[in-house]
Amino acid sequence: MKKSGKVRSELSVPMNSSLSLPKFRKKNGGSFQLVRPTEKSGKATGKLVDGMTEAQWKRFRNLTDEEVHRRALADPDAQPTTAAFWKNARMVWPEKKMATSIRLDPEVLTWFKREGKGYQTRINAVLRTYMEAKSA
Repeated sequence: MKKSGKVRSELSVPMNSSLSLPKFRKKNGGSFQLVRPTEKSGKATGKLVDGMTEAQWKRFRNLTDEEVHRRALADPDAQPTTAAFWKNARMVWPEKKMATSIRLDPEVLTWFKREGKGYQTRINAVLRTYMEAKSA
């Protein structure tokens, strides 16, 4: 993927796979839980995506700040940044989207809408992935 220096949400989808985006369920207390759709209905079942049990999630949520910090330091991909890292940082806004009209097969549009809010963003992500695959 080319680096353009612009910030945008990216979704990489192999062209031979079906697009299945995560869904979240609001829990008591205002937090969200990642759930997976059922095979038949596509509706969220409440099964945890990564196979963690409720007890495992409870232990995870009850970690102290110190324990989270210790675990983050142990992860080579999650090292803290320094003031020097941020010295030349600048805000980069994403490109403004262009409004357009496109004709889609009814079942395609229905499928994307059934996935929930953000269906236009998902359509854009699929088209971008296809464009980038063809441009490579």
